[in-house]
Amino acid sequence: MTLDEIKAELEVRGVNYDDCFSKGELVKKLGSARREGRATPEIINQFNEINDQDFNNVDDDKVQDLLSKDGKLPGGLDPSVMKCTL
Repeated sequence: MTLDEIKAELEVRGVNYDDCFSKGELVKKLGSARREGRATPEIINQFNEINDQDFNNVDDDKVQDLLSKDGKLPGGLDPSVMKCTL
Protein backbone atom coordinates (compact mmCIF):
# COMPACT_ATOMS: atom_id res chain seq x y z
CA MET A 1 0.00 0.00 0.00
CA THR A 2 1.09 3.55 -0.62
CA LEU A 3 1.32 6.09 2.19
CA ASP A 4 -1.82 7.80 0.88
CA GLU A 5 -3.74 4.50 0.90
CA ILE A 6 -2.65 3.72 4.45
CA LYS A 7 -3.58 7.21 5.65
CA ALA A 8 -6.95 7.03 3.87
CA GLU A 9 -7.80 3.74 5.56
CA LEU A 10 -6.74 5.09 8.93
CA GLU A 11 -9.04 8.07 8.36
CA VAL A 12 -11.94 5.79 7.44
CA ARG A 13 -11.30 3.90 10.64
CA GLY A 14 -11.21 7.14 12.66
CA VAL A 15 -7.60 6.61 13.74
CA ASN A 16 -5.39 9.64 14.37
CA TYR A 17 -1.93 9.18 12.90
CA ASP A 18 -0.39 12.58 13.70
CA ASP A 19 2.13 10.86 15.97
CA CYS A 20 3.49 8.65 13.16
CA PHE A 21 6.71 9.70 11.45
CA SER A 22 7.46 6.68 9.26
CA LYS A 23 5.60 4.28 7.01
CA GLY A 24 6.37 1.49 9.47
CA GLU A 25 4.58 3.34 12.25
CA LEU A 26 1.56 3.93 10.01
CA VAL A 27 1.45 0.25 9.04
CA LYS A 28 1.65 -0.82 12.68
CA LYS A 29 -1.18 1.54 13.63
CA LEU A 30 -3.30 0.29 10.71
CA GLY A 31 -2.67 -3.33 11.68
CA SER A 32 -3.85 -2.62 15.21
CA ALA A 33 -6.95 -0.82 13.94
CA ARG A 34 -7.81 -3.72 11.64
CA ARG A 35 -7.38 -6.30 14.41
CA GLU A 36 -9.61 -4.20 16.69
CA GLY A 37 -12.18 -3.81 13.92
CA ARG A 38 -12.14 -0.04 14.26
CA ALA A 39 -14.13 1.98 11.75
CA THR A 40 -16.10 5.20 11.71
CA PRO A 41 -19.75 4.19 11.40
CA GLU A 42 -20.72 7.49 9.75
CA ILE A 43 -18.39 6.88 6.82
CA ILE A 44 -19.55 3.29 6.42
CA ASN A 45 -23.19 4.38 6.54
CA GLN A 46 -22.53 7.10 3.96
CA PHE A 47 -20.80 4.57 1.68
CA ASN A 48 -23.75 2.17 1.99
CA GLU A 49 -26.27 4.93 1.26
CA ILE A 50 -24.40 5.97 -1.90
CA ASN A 51 -24.23 2.36 -3.08
CA ASP A 52 -27.92 1.82 -2.34
CA GLN A 53 -28.77 4.91 -4.40
CA ASP A 54 -26.58 3.70 -7.26
CA PHE A 55 -28.28 0.27 -7.29
CA ASN A 56 -31.73 1.81 -7.17
CA ASN A 57 -30.96 4.13 -10.10
CA VAL A 58 -29.72 1.52 -12.57
CA ASP A 59 -31.62 1.91 -15.80
CA ASP A 60 -31.49 -0.12 -19.01
CA ASP A 61 -29.24 2.41 -20.77
CA LYS A 62 -26.61 2.14 -18.02
CA VAL A 63 -26.74 -1.64 -18.18
CA GLN A 64 -26.33 -1.58 -21.99
CA ASP A 65 -23.18 0.54 -21.62
CA LEU A 66 -21.60 -2.19 -19.48
CA LEU A 67 -22.31 -5.16 -21.74
CA SER A 68 -19.60 -6.89 -23.72
CA LYS A 69 -20.01 -8.09 -27.32
CA ASP A 70 -21.70 -11.32 -26.19
CA GLY A 71 -24.47 -9.35 -24.43
CA LYS A 72 -23.29 -10.25 -20.94
CA LEU A 73 -21.55 -8.37 -18.15
CA PRO A 74 -17.85 -8.95 -17.47
CA GLY A 75 -17.34 -12.42 -16.05
CA GLY A 76 -20.28 -13.76 -18.06
CA LEU A 77 -22.91 -12.44 -15.68
CA ASP A 78 -26.43 -11.98 -16.97
CA PRO A 79 -27.44 -8.29 -17.22
CA SER A 80 -30.47 -8.92 -15.00
CA VAL A 81 -28.15 -9.04 -11.95
CA MET A 82 -27.70 -5.27 -12.30
CA LYS A 83 -31.42 -4.78 -11.79
CA CYS A 84 -31.74 -6.86 -8.63
CA THR A 85 -32.82 -5.14 -5.44
CA LEU A 86 -31.14 -5.73 -2.16
